[in-house]
Amino acid sequence: MPTRYPPWRTALQRLRPSRRIRRSMGQGLTSASLSGTGNARVDAFLETVVAAASALQAARKRYDVLSDEYEAEARSCAADVAARMEPLRVEDFGTSVSEAVAAASRTAGKRAATDAPIPVSYVHGDERPDWFSIGVFVLPPRACLPPHDHFGLVVVSKLLYGTAEISALDFLPDASSPQPGRPVDRAQERAQLAQCHLHGGPAATVVDHATRHPGDIWSLFPKAGGNVHCITATEREPCAMLDVLLPPYPRYTGWPVDAASELHDCHYYRATAWRPEAGRQYLERLYSDAHVIVRRTSQPLFATGSSGRAHHSLRR
Repeated sequence: MPTRYPPWRTALQRLRPSRRIRRSMGQGLTSASLSGTGNARVDAFLETVVAAASALQAARKRYDVLSDEYEAEARSCAADVAARMEPLRVEDFGTSVSEAVAAASRTAGKRAATDAPIPVSYVHGDERPDWFSIGVFVLPPRACLPPHDHFGLVVVSKLLYGTAEISALDFLPDASSPQPGRPVDRAQERAQLAQCHLHGGPAATVVDHATRHPGDIWSLFPKAGGNVHCITATEREPCAMLDVLLPPYPRYTGWPVDAASELHDCHYYRATAWRPEAGRQYLERLYSDAHVIVRRTSQPLFATGSSGRAHHSLRR
């Protein structure tokens, strides 16, 4: 069995908010407290995220997150968020994002002296446990977020700056491919899929080294869309990616760590060729946190004002 690390060593720095941030959440965020930036595009986006999060929270009380009924709700909510995300521009984001991109740009052309991972920045925006989280990842040139999963989550992303290469896979539980004439055993499928997320397993390639450009939007779902994905910045410039998680990972919003939250936690993997001619890989679970460094900041994510403060250095 692979070595299991205690909770305090399982990549606490990846996305976990500070105690100050958790205290500031109070009893939870509302559309009223999220709105009011003075930017109509941002306010409409935030209100839509809150509405989608509320709808999905209600859906989780009615359906299992791996059910077809929940996925239908998830796709509808993701489409709403994507529609409001589409008009967002780089200048809608505050100086915290522009400064992170500028800092990442200064590393262009520099070669790391060691094989240590290139640190990635995460500008934390807003979140509410069991509802949503919003933030921007900034990857310096050649930096990578290795293959990681989003069990039970819906994720909507938009590339704001730079160019990124995306690869994505979905696990292949045996119960999903029954013998001809036999129905899919949903309970068995869920149990097998949970084991794949916790320990690794066979997976099908959904997106194979696709290039994303500024303005591109994509979504992933509990069973489809490439629930396990890898994101890499190009060699010449950094990239910035807006990320909405519905709901957020439990560990990083102060939820107690138990068997259920461990399943819904963020797990990292190493992909190895299994049947490359058929788009099949084997994802090996990585239990160490040495392969990724994410530095989280808590400055304001969005610019304020009727049109936002323009950051000309980031315009494409």
